[in-house]
Amino acid sequence: MKLLAKTSIINFLIIAILLIAGGFFVFSQLRAFIDEEVTENLYNQKTRIEQFVADSVRLPHQTMQGADIILFQPTNNSVLESVIDTTLYNSLEEETQPYRMLRFQLNFSNQSYSVVVAKPVMESDDLVETLTTTLGITGAVLLALLLITTWLVSRRLWKPFYTTLSAVQQFQIRGNKSVLLEKPSTREFRMLNQELEKLMSRILDDYRNLKEFTENASHEIQTPLAIIRTRLEQWVQSEHLPHDDQDHWRDISEATNRLSRLNSSLLLLAKIENRQFVDSEDVPFQELIENQLHQTEEMISHRHLIVELDCTEEFSVAMNRHLATILVSNLIGNAVRHNVEHGTIKVSCTSKGITIANTGEPPLVPVEKLMQRFQKSDPAADSTGLGLAISRQICDTYMIAIDYRFENGLHIIEIRK
Repeated sequence: MKLLAKTSIINFLIIAILLIAGGFFVFSQLRAFIDEEVTENLYNQKTRIEQFVADSVRLPHQTMQGADIILFQPTNNSVLESVIDTTLYNSLEEETQPYRMLRFQLNFSNQSYSVVVAKPVMESDDLVETLTTTLGITGAVLLALLLITTWLVSRRLWKPFYTTLSAVQQFQIRGNKSVLLEKPSTREFRMLNQELEKLMSRILDDYRNLKEFTENASHEIQTPLAIIRTRLEQWVQSEHLPHDDQDHWRDISEATNRLSRLNSSLLLLAKIENRQFVDSEDVPFQELIENQLHQTEEMISHRHLIVELDCTEEFSVAMNRHLATILVSNLIGNAVRHNVEHGTIKVSCTSKGITIANTGEPPLVPVEKLMQRFQKSDPAADSTGLGLAISRQICDTYMIAIDYRFENGLHIIEIRK
């Protein structure tokens, strides 16, 4: 939910609760005021009756007709003065209605009377209902107008934020261009834009420095390694090299080759993380798998491996073709290198993903760690331990899921959209 919508809803709920609470308060106060007025009228009526009896030396006429009711009933008992609510018949309305009734004692000509004075509360209820309806309609209209006004004002106030958000979303580190954000009148948004400009500028500087380091390291490290590797190969093959030293030089040569592969893998990881592979196209993976199996055909034949290829549907992903080739090469290469003699490799393709399974010895480290850097299924194996890490980084870059597990003697790797 957008921030503007969430703010409007919260404001609406707060205002609605306040209006409803205020409405109940006004209703209760109005009702209490009207009840007090009715009770006061009853006591005024009592005063007038007492005054009439004192002046006229007779009882006023009692009536059961009309809205007001006055009754006199002789009694020998004392009457406790009280006000109660009841229902009586209203002859004018010809129906039973709610009344408020005052009962008190009146002494006249040595006789005690129980006097009942009642007034209908229907008119007051009608007044309360009318006022409540009016207030309710007025409150609803005001609430709607306030909500619309709040939404329009908030939308205008938050416009600089959404402009900044759009600019940040369009920011591309590979574009190597600084972003100039607007300078809104709101102080907080202006400060936010200034800090974002500084942050994106630092990101671009760090990206340029890291890219330069990666390119320079690739050149500066690989060149000496290539020279060392060439010299070592010449010495190993030299007739003047003592036979006892050949094994030592061969070990040095293998270590140098491994160091060269490790350097290439680390540089490749850095380039992938820095998203230096910009070009993208729709890559068909079946073609890459078939090419990689063909390239490793000699090794497959030498180890007497059985390959089962089942690609009934084409799996394709929009990505850099070179990285897709590296991904397939790593996965197929692992399936060949970490297999057993006379083992099997099963490759299946669907439109949703690819599954590569191969026989092999159980891993000596937890399977959840094998896609981390420098983790190998066999610590003694002569590998850099970066193959699966590179594969995972490629998949993460293009939002492809990759999963590894070991089941029933099979190493299984799945990649899927």
